[in-house]
Amino acid sequence: MTFAPSEERFLFAEERPAEVPHHGVWKVLIVDDEPEVHSVTRLALHDVVFAGRGLELISAHSASEAEDIMRRHSDIAVILLDVVMETDNAGLELIRRIRDTMRNTATRIILRTGQPGQAPERDVIIRYDINDYREKTDLTSSHLFTAIYGALRAYRDINALEHHQEGLEEVIAATSALFECQSLSAFTRTAEYRFPKLLAKTTASRATNIDMIWAKRVDGDNLDVIAATGALRPLAGCTTVSDLPEILLQRFDELEKAGSIVTGTWLGGLYRESATLEYVFYMEGLHALTPTDRNLLDVYMRQATSAFDNLVLSQQLDETQREIVYRLGEAVESRSQETGNHVKRVAEISRLIARGAGLSPRDCDIIFHASPLHDVGKIAIPDAILNKPGKLTADEWEIMKTHATKGYEMLANSERPILKAAAVIARDHHEKWDGSGYPEGRRGEEIDIMGRITAVADVFDALGSDRCYKKAWPLDNVLDLFRRESGKHFDPKLVDILFDNLDTIKEIQQRYSD
Repeated sequence: MTFAPSEERFLFAEERPAEVPHHGVWKVLIVDDEPEVHSVTRLALHDVVFAGRGLELISAHSASEAEDIMRRHSDIAVILLDVVMETDNAGLELIRRIRDTMRNTATRIILRTGQPGQAPERDVIIRYDINDYREKTDLTSSHLFTAIYGALRAYRDINALEHHQEGLEEVIAATSALFECQSLSAFTRTAEYRFPKLLAKTTASRATNIDMIWAKRVDGDNLDVIAATGALRPLAGCTTVSDLPEILLQRFDELEKAGSIVTGTWLGGLYRESATLEYVFYMEGLHALTPTDRNLLDVYMRQATSAFDNLVLSQQLDETQREIVYRLGEAVESRSQETGNHVKRVAEISRLIARGAGLSPRDCDIIFHASPLHDVGKIAIPDAILNKPGKLTADEWEIMKTHATKGYEMLANSERPILKAAAVIARDHHEKWDGSGYPEGRRGEEIDIMGRITAVADVFDALGSDRCYKKAWPLDNVLDLFRRESGKHFDPKLVDILFDNLDTIKEIQQRYSD
């Protein structure tokens, strides 16, 4: 080894200088087969501090040892790498393994050699992904300091870019997931799952004293704490807003005005479902947030507010649609001089049977909201036929039967799931399991499951209710009919489900009695 011929020549240390503790340090890997190089480098760099963090100097005396260290330490910031070690190009081969095999593009590599003829600078710079090339004779203490400082700055900036890119990707993923939520419960679950993942992409991931509360506020002062952690955990039992600490009341007031806030120490969001119901999220203890972290979290909080508002609006539209469907069903029943409670009972019984038949929660919900329109086609039937107190003539009966097809035609072109299901129910609820029904004489499973279910619910409730043309049947008579018609008029599996749930069905009929 040849030393620099100036007054800045390195000095050998009699003993290894003290190093900064491992926590919060920049890791620098010294790779050289000459022990003196390690000693001199340590002496020159032992007191270097960059961005408030010292250096942890790690030694490797061969390329293979350095590769092993790199695999165990993914956060090496800088490598001071010799070229000639166990082979003439060991250092250059190590560079390729670091960049190509390990896929490490962040670590800064300073190549230094005492034999520049073995690795010409121009050729090496072009062929290898290194960040600096120095001859050992050039590396005075000040030059080494400059090289290390510049490399650390580059490593920090590269990691910051990668970190912020990951954070932005997580913001996009998290907000996309929120916008996909179809219910408030799903929104809450998604937010609870996604927010910690987003927080892990910020410097707040190193904080250990983060406190959080997620609560529902009703009618201004009533409080339902959904979750509380850390120092805020004792608030889990609070039932009124006035029970909260003064600082939280101030934060809630600020959120009431701003919607969402992100500061260097706390963040929060207020999500309003209606004039009397809102959700409040608050987190404190984020003392390590950088301005960029705050921006990322602010974007997320604002997008979460938009997602929540969209969800509430969507639910209000769905509820409006469902109410219109429900009231239309009631209007049809009232026109035929039947009570609106019939469609309520049919809806409840249909959902109960659908659950017993193993339909998905979504399909159970759809049949609940669609079944009230099973007789919507009766709008097209003349009053004289619809409300005739006596038996219909053959011609009148043929006209009456058209209500199934007319109901289907009214709704079939809709793209709304509830109305599409209502169209099928209107068409199929008078079909019979043995094929003797109308309008198309479908049989067995050719009849849509929603039509089969509504048929059971409709006939069961109609037989047990007064009509303009008959009195309500006793329950035993209704049950006898279903036993006889199981496998003929009705799907036998659905009849079994009906009988298995008679107690619940009686409760439904009592709750919505005429």
